[in-house]
Amino acid sequence: MSRPARVALAAVSLAGCAPTPDYVDHYTSTRATCGFARHRGASPTPGVDTPSYPSRACVDAVHQDFGVDADAFVRADQLDSAYGHVEGSPQARNTRHELILMNARALLTMDLGTLGDLRASPKLTREFLEELEAVSDATDTRDTAGLLYNFAASVITRTIPANRQGSRASYNADDETLRISSPVKDDTIVGTVLVHESRHRWGGHGVCPWNPEKSCDPDATGAYGFGMSAKVIVLRHTEDPDIVAELDQGIHKLTGMIASFNDDEGHRLPRFARSGPEPAP
Repeated sequence: MSRPARVALAAVSLAGCAPTPDYVDHYTSTRATCGFARHRGASPTPGVDTPSYPSRACVDAVHQDFGVDADAFVRADQLDSAYGHVEGSPQARNTRHELILMNARALLTMDLGTLGDLRASPKLTREFLEELEAVSDATDTRDTAGLLYNFAASVITRTIPANRQGSRASYNADDETLRISSPVKDDTIVGTVLVHESRHRWGGHGVCPWNPEKSCDPDATGAYGFGMSAKVIVLRHTEDPDIVAELDQGIHKLTGMIASFNDDEGHRLPRFARSGPEPAP
């Protein structure tokens, strides 16, 4: 069987599989409520005892943007309240609730340039750029971090805790719900979990043609490609060497989960031997 046929059997390309959602500008009002200082790219997570949110109103705004069931997270994570990140409570760290709060915080605090900067980039996929342009047209947003935030907040209408084995988070397009099953581990400071999961509105992963036990997308139009493109943007704006190394490693890992970036045996094609998504045509 030819490789293109095998890839088609392994997973279906997501382009055009679902209608464009009604994109809404959540970012502008929530940024105004929170008043976060902005910094170029990603920066280290605040210390365990350091408040990572400035006010309860800011937490409430993020909860509203993503339909967070705060009471459900308080019960599931055995928290004293949903405002531990305002109080600098160590109890609030390494919880399922933290995953949504810290990913949202990352997008609210990062300066990632503008849509014009993205259009000039040779390494972002056409589908990724077109989706952000749709967000920009609908919300009159040009700020890249704002585009990523509005993309996710418009797709995710409800966020609840779950207990799905082997999954950190999962998005169900039928009820537009993000289910978080495990405490935050990585990607917290770059916000790409929200971008990845939101892309699942258009479909799920398939299996790798070279390994049926491994999850893959056929090309960069899926959730792995969108998450990777978001990482590339953050990488370009980040100066902290430890975070840069972490992002580069994450991008390289994702290239191994996109079938069109690899040969029949799962070895990356030369142009994807290191980080960077497929250039737009």
